[in-house]
Amino acid sequence: MSLTRPRLMRPKWSMKTNFCLSLCLVAVVTLTVLLVLKKSLWTELEILLGILSLFMFIYLFLILYYGVRFDRNERYTVAWSNLGNWLDATSGIDTGGSFTEGGSEAGLLGIVLGFILDLLISICITIIIAVVLWFSVNLLWSTVIILCMPLFFFFSRSLRYVVAKGRSCRRNAGRSFVFALRATLINTVWLYAILEGAHYIAMHKGT
Repeated sequence: MSLTRPRLMRPKWSMKTNFCLSLCLVAVVTLTVLLVLKKSLWTELEILLGILSLFMFIYLFLILYYGVRFDRNERYTVAWSNLGNWLDATSGIDTGGSFTEGGSEAGLLGIVLGFILDLLISICITIIIAVVLWFSVNLLWSTVIILCMPLFFFFSRSLRYVVAKGRSCRRNAGRSFVFALRATLINTVWLYAILEGAHYIAMHKGT
């Protein structure tokens, strides 16, 4: 009887979940740096990039050390809100019975017509509010998706490249450290280059 060593399965992560968590981390760090530090904007941005680079290194090191692979069969869908849900969530607008009260002077027929007008106007206003909310939320969501698509494309491509190049780093702290440090330095250098270029242009424009 032969004993075989059990094969260790590499953890599989979701690219979309990691991207959302990264965006949340960037937002928290950015707000913290901008609100806590009392320095010039360019200095705060340089410090911010340094902090984010540190988190990037830790993230890449963990991915390489644990041999994480990302699910290639993951499907990305965008679900817009349903108008029917907004109609259900929007409470009916009460006209206060103004038309019914106004029609009471014309007798029973006026009361009936006034009640029908109150009901129709209440329904119309409710539908209009629901449509405006539905359109506004979907417009905001569409804007966020459009802005995040290029970031997600870069995030997924660069991360898959790092994972593919670092398959030999699994359970090897030394290799994981070196490869994560190299990838972090490459990304940090061009980010600082963009920042310094923008700073240089701003200075020569007198801003």
